[in-house]
Amino acid sequence: EKSKQHFTAEKLDEREKKAIRLRQQGKTATEIGDELHVSHKTIDKLFWKLYQRTGCRNFLELSNTLQEERHP
Repeated sequence: EKSKQHFTAEKLDEREKKAIRLRQQGKTATEIGDELHVSHKTIDKLFWKLYQRTGCRNFLELSNTLQEERHP
């Protein structure tokens, strides 16, 4: 498993940051895709790649990792 300590928000691009914010607001992949003008499958793939890069297993873990970074 990759270490989450090497992951920082600065390594996210704008689309990833926006997708994360929208998911934190409870939006579905379809709703996020509509807002970002891509398909829900593209959003699913975006999150899958984020999990691979960060070593997180799901969105809650990813969200918590980002929160911890902002408020150690």
